[in-house]
Amino acid sequence: KALYAEFFARQIEGRRKEPGQVAGVFTLHVLPIIGDKLVSEVRPADIDRLLLPLAERGVIQTAKKALQLTKALFDYAMKRHLITANPAAPFNWADIGGKVGPRSRVLSRAEMVAFFKAMRETPNFPPYAAAALKLLLALAVRKMELLTATWDQFDLKAGEWHLPAERTKTEAAIRIPLSPWAVAILQEQRARGYNGFVFPALRFSPGKTTGYMGETSLNHALYILQSSLPAFTVHDLRRTARTHLAALGVAPYVAEMCLNHKPQGIEAVYNVHDYFEERRAALFALSDLLAECEKGDAEKVIPIRQRGGQKA
Repeated sequence: KALYAEFFARQIEGRRKEPGQVAGVFTLHVLPIIGDKLVSEVRPADIDRLLLPLAERGVIQTAKKALQLTKALFDYAMKRHLITANPAAPFNWADIGGKVGPRSRVLSRAEMVAFFKAMRETPNFPPYAAAALKLLLALAVRKMELLTATWDQFDLKAGEWHLPAERTKTEAAIRIPLSPWAVAILQEQRARGYNGFVFPALRFSPGKTTGYMGETSLNHALYILQSSLPAFTVHDLRRTARTHLAALGVAPYVAEMCLNHKPQGIEAVYNVHDYFEERRAALFALSDLLAECEKGDAEKVIPIRQRGGQKA
């Protein structure tokens, strides 16, 4: 723990855009296993002990981060002359479930029905996590764009989220339409809040200096979810949203704009239209689908192309 505190202060804080994400991985997955050991006594078997549960749960991206950061921690210990060998060095991607490449996990309509049901019925499933997971499906935004969002970015009366450039991966501001279903979730979440963040931190850990929910909180929520669904990750929800936008008849360029993917080539230079109304129709249709899934019936939603000639 002392090594981690020094490593975080010297190598992470002030150097990374989201140091809280690093703190979350260590707090949730690394320090509970090896935090109380002397640095010189950590062995490869200890590293295996912290990686194996992640690999068995199928959260490969989280296991990848845990391995990368643990290697970096012990590289730092070697630089400080505390050890002569890195106990995490023998491990590679094969040890955490194989090569980490493009994923293809998408929740079907039936699986989304089961997902909503599991969130309702899992004992003590955190309501803030349920709200965030639903919004990730409804808005197709990136996880940290949502978790770091502040209430001053939202106009719930107008049904809009003004996401500033500095909070997006593309470094381009975007106005995100909010369906009534999404607004209702946000209103419930605001009643739970105690600071300016839409998803405030519920507890603070060593190295965490931000007031918003940690990156691994939603991963932990999926871990405690009582369901027979095949394993999926938080990022799979964004892919799920994109897939169902296509299934609803949303034009590809509009669906990509919903995900705030940056246009490529000549299109990026000459077309600066934000397709707000088209994105509104698309995300409203997606929310209609999610609302029906929450009710347990996902077959009532009409694709956009069949809605009286309305196009997206």
